[in-house]
Amino acid sequence: MIEIIADKEPRLYELTYLLPTNLTDSELSKAKEAVVALIKKHQGQVVHEEDWSKRKLAYRIRHTGQKQAEAVYTFLIISFFPEQVQAFEKELKMSELVMRHLLVSSEYEEAAEITPSENSLGEVGADSPAESGDQN
Repeated sequence: MIEIIADKEPRLYELTYLLPTNLTDSELSKAKEAVVALIKKHQGQVVHEEDWSKRKLAYRIRHTGQKQAEAVYTFLIISFFPEQVQAFEKELKMSELVMRHLLVSSEYEEAAEITPSENSLGEVGADSPAESGDQN
């Protein structure tokens, strides 16, 4: 019999989720608060949040009977114990507000590695030496 040993340390995960654009600003903020509440319900913690605003989708997505061509993107880095992730993702998938989501293990090993000048794609901000041409 295989015994699964639970991790004693939480891991970082990256969550990107899409919300429909037909929501009002107050409905959008309530939907985002609902996602954060769901994270906390499963003993998770939001480490970093970025609002990527409204963007055009590569293809139309059917959501609640309507085809959506745009969505409001939100990116989160969250801390979870691995045994909590599956239950969280199952409940997020059942949410009627979230059109689509992607949850992956983060490349960051610690929350201290996440800096405001670095965007979620790992690109360095314009104020860094790599962008200004000062390479050593």
